[in-house]
Amino acid sequence: MNNYTRNIEKQNEELLEKLAANEAELVESRKKLMAPHKLMCEWIESDPELMWGWHCNIAMRIKDNAELSHQHVNEIAASLMHMLFEVNVTKLPHFKTLMKECAKQNALAKPKKVSSKRK
Repeated sequence: MNNYTRNIEKQNEELLEKLAANEAELVESRKKLMAPHKLMCEWIESDPELMWGWHCNIAMRIKDNAELSHQHVNEIAASLMHMLFEVNVTKLPHFKTLMKECAKQNALAKPKKVSSKRK
């Protein structure tokens, strides 16, 4: 093996070492970036009242800016809570009660069918 080949191989080894070090740094950086998000998700998950408060704030912000029913707004807010914080708001008693109330209101709001038969 000549000097040129040895130098190329040595440079390749050095580059591979640097790449491995950079990859390890990248993994650590990602962990540091995700740590606050993970803490927030755990915090919200651990406190049902806090989870419900966040859900309600999101739902009302949507309701204030969209012509949607309370049921749809709360379903959207629950979906956002799941996507953003990895929590399941739909398991909360508050949510279940709210959905029952929405179903009752929807049933009352539906117009009754008028018979079109003529005598």
